[in-house]
Amino acid sequence: MKSYRFFKQGKNMCLAACLQGVLSSRRLKMSSQQKISQKLNIPKDGINLDETLLNSFLLTYNLRCRFVRPSETMIELDILLRGLPRDIDVLIFYDYAKLHSLDIEAGHFSLLADFQEGRGKEIYLHDNLAQKVEQVSLPDLINSMRTFRNCGFYLIGTEEEMRGLEI
Repeated sequence: MKSYRFFKQGKNMCLAACLQGVLSSRRLKMSSQQKISQKLNIPKDGINLDETLLNSFLLTYNLRCRFVRPSETMIELDILLRGLPRDIDVLIFYDYAKLHSLDIEAGHFSLLADFQEGRGKEIYLHDNLAQKVEQVSLPDLINSMRTFRNCGFYLIGTEEEMRGLEI
């Protein structure tokens, strides 16, 4: 299981709090959530985030990202998650409300803490909002990624760490 420090998330700052977690785990100097949001220059809900925008921010730290949108089948995603090098950070964007059966739309970012294969295919999300690691099923998580066009998995690592990833 990958461990991240929990950051008290400011209002609508889940993306910035997750990026603080990534930078902190890599022992990189980090900015406040407000400065991260300003550098990304996106609405606080993160709905307009894309791979290009995130890469422009990450390059400052010699990091890169690759976006993976889950397909209708989980086979490729299952293989990807099982084979991920330990150093890769996974930022996940999904509809929090849909995942938790709430009657609203709410885009949310969490970090992948762990993936357990088996019958249930359990995902463990490092959630700054709840200040805990939350267990959800992979099928439920994928179902919650159909709300916004940029929902999915943002794989983050150095250029060297990203080499060899087959996406």
